[in-house]
Amino acid sequence: MRGIYDAFAKCNISTYVHCIDSSSFCRNSKHWWANDEGVDHVDFLWLDMQGFELDMIKASELAKNARAIWMEVEFVEAYAGQYLFYDVLSWMEANGFQLAATNFNLDRPNAWSADALFVKEY
Repeated sequence: MRGIYDAFAKCNISTYVHCIDSSSFCRNSKHWWANDEGVDHVDFLWLDMQGFELDMIKASELAKNARAIWMEVEFVEAYAGQYLFYDVLSWMEANGFQLAATNFNLDRPNAWSADALFVKEY
């Protein structure tokens, strides 16, 4: 886990944390929550959406421009139509993010998912 903390330190992320659920964050493309709260950027997102994290990021300008995103990634299709790790990695890299840390432990039984931290390159 030390690599995760080091990666966060590189991001210079503010200390204010406001947590909302994904339905509030992406109710529509205008980000009603962000508009109501005067939020024009997001430093950090933590996403666990059962394989549909990339769909949410693609649909959200705030998410696409986040400084860092911690998300669950899958190696095996558990839900029809979900993206797998290499799909996520490819899209994230093509959109200015780099893989900064993971908690991959593929030796454990039933290792079909893990977490990955992506940091936006500036």
